[in-house]
Amino acid sequence: MRPDQEFIVSLKHKDLIEEYQKEKKQVDIDLSKQNQEQRTIRIARLRSATEDERAHRDLFNLCVFPFTERQKAYRETRYQYLRAAPLLELGLKNFDFLLYRTDPRRGYATIFGETKSSFSNPASIVQEVREKIIQVQSNLEYIKREYLQIREGTAIHLEYVIAVYSMDAQNILNAVSNSGGGIIVWQAPRAGVDELGLVMPPRALPNRQTMVPAFQELRRTLLRIPSSRACFGVLPQSHPLLQLQTLLSASDLEKKIARPRLISVLQTDLFWLPISDIETKADEILSLGERIGFLAHEDGSNDYHILSIGYKRAVIEKTLEEKWYNFRASALEEEEYEKIIDALQSNFEHKRDAKPTLDSDWP
Repeated sequence: MRPDQEFIVSLKHKDLIEEYQKEKKQVDIDLSKQNQEQRTIRIARLRSATEDERAHRDLFNLCVFPFTERQKAYRETRYQYLRAAPLLELGLKNFDFLLYRTDPRRGYATIFGETKSSFSNPASIVQEVREKIIQVQSNLEYIKREYLQIREGTAIHLEYVIAVYSMDAQNILNAVSNSGGGIIVWQAPRAGVDELGLVMPPRALPNRQTMVPAFQELRRTLLRIPSSRACFGVLPQSHPLLQLQTLLSASDLEKKIARPRLISVLQTDLFWLPISDIETKADEILSLGERIGFLAHEDGSNDYHILSIGYKRAVIEKTLEEKWYNFRASALEEEEYEKIIDALQSNFEHKRDAKPTLDSDWP
């Protein structure tokens, strides 16, 4: 979309200018009315998308929490949660999490896991995971060197997991089996108790052995294990609102946020990232907080102040959500407006180009 005055000058013809101004004025009136009518619907859709992201984060946490230090699965299997989004830094299709067995005496082993909190086509999910498996296998030496700190060429056992909520487990299991097996399915309840479980395929399946963990202690432990939905708050590819919510954890009783404190909060969740990446992420979150009108930067310091009435966390969290949803709704409205004006300007450019050159009546 070109600036209005610049575009008007480019039209050159008085009749076109008047016609354009008239049509654009009507667009402004119509869109203003439409936006008022649709703002509630648009925000409802944004809320729904955020809830989907929270469900995905919860499922991720249910999968990895048992494998954090001092938790049962870590103690019994020696598999440990190593990081989220392996291969993201290479710009490749990546799994959601990587587990690593830290007992070299029994052989090195990894689990690459994909979490799917909702989907409509199980077969497409399985195909997506198979494409990610190819990326892992193509970059295995990089993974050994950069993530596992073991020598290239070292033998390592690989397993791949799709984790879903329990109501989707059978559909995913069937899709894996129908496409040749080779992927293990985990499940967790969508609501209620926090636990993680292994989906055991029927013994009659010809590819059953490729759909269960190779190590007996892992099979036994994962039959049902306590877990937690609240392990990690933010991930590298988290929804912006979930990232903004780290500001609440970093704020003090006076609603102030010090940049070093936010960096510390992010380090807890993103412990595998270099400190420079975490600092960049902190600055992005602080900048976004300012842009949506939730934060004000205190001059001459690294501190920010939360712009919210009241000091209760629930009130502050609601303020953050409302500011985010209104910010995003306005951005979507602006994108739609620019698209419509682009089309309008393109139409008038064609009209201008169709006029004879000598017909110009620009004063």
